[in-house]
Amino acid sequence: MTYVDDIPLYDLFVMRYKGLRLLLSKSAGRELIDIGIELSDCKKWLEYGYSAPRERSASMEEKWFDAGEKTYNIVIA
Repeated sequence: MTYVDDIPLYDLFVMRYKGLRLLLSKSAGRELIDIGIELSDCKKWLEYGYSAPRERSASMEEKWFDAGEKTYNIVIA
């Protein structure tokens, strides 16, 4: 049986995609704040977005997501 005290608090607020923690750089965080997007939106776009037409290295993944007339680009390494 798992008790609430056994779950580290920081794991409750960590976003993950394919088992990897999603962390923002300072510049990416500023851009998200400027356009009003949260990290949970980025996770959703990684799951439901479509692959970019250009190739990245094997350790990187790039997804695009259309919202209205804009296309957002998310790159994870």
